Amino acid sequence: KVDTDDKTIDIYLDELNLPPEQYLKEKLISKGFTEATIIQDFPIRKKAVYLHVRRRKWQVESTGKIISKTWDLTEKGSRYTKDFAAFLKGLLG
Repeated sequence: KVDTDDKTIDIYLDELNLPPEQYLKEKLISKGFTEATIIQDFPIRKKAVYLHVRRRKWQVESTGKIISKTWDLTEKGSRYTKDFAAFLKGLLG
């Protein structure tokens, strides 16, 4: 889903239903999605871009443990994508 207004573009992304590789031999029960993480990315046509990312979560039937994939999308300590943060560091020093 994509929402736009005069100042922002909000892009809503849901992870595909592909379990982590290390759990492919386990029986997993889908438990929906995590709370959305909001990440700011490069502006498009002078509009701020926000990615609303929801990761899937599963329960391992044999242990009851809740698992999800770990994504490395943001620069440490920020809510910016790594490329956008690097660009800002170069621009602002």
